[in-house]
Amino acid sequence: VAERSLAIWSNEYIVQLVEENLEEILPILLPPLCRISKTHWNTNIVTLTYNLLRNLMEINKQLCDKVLNTLRDDEKK
Repeated sequence: VAERSLAIWSNEYIVQLVEENLEEILPILLPPLCRISKTHWNTNIVTLTYNLLRNLMEINKQLCDKVLNTLRDDEKK
């Protein structure tokens, strides 16, 4: 299931929709993607997750950094 969920990101239409709504979607997507990248047992899933994170950073690095900083601050609380 995880692999198929990550495979949807190869669909250009999905990527376009996400790009258009990144400010709303990124705060929802990043926390579980970060968790998966650190804890998932399947190396293929981790690789796909890292690729997706890299692609999201390429789309809007500033927004990704902002959301990641907020996530780190929330984890410290």
